[in-house]
Amino acid sequence: MAIHLQAGGPNKRQPGQGALYVFARDVDALHEEFKSRGAAIIKEPQDYDYGMRDFDLDDPDRNHLTFGMETKKSGASN
Repeated sequence: MAIHLQAGGPNKRQPGQGALYVFARDVDALHEEFKSRGAAIIKEPQDYDYGMRDFDLDDPDRNHLTFGMETKKSGASN
């Protein structure tokens, strides 16, 4: 697992409400585990043109967490 800290520029978040991107090996399995435990999923897993598949949730302190993995299309031109 790798972690990407997102920049804290001007935004609507209150102090202490950060954002974090976590690179994982199996986003869908991780999503199902979090969902089964009642996590506040705010965006279901989906593939993006930039070569990632990810989903978003808010933790109990309302920090925004994104979990993602490279897709097979990663690095391919469209």
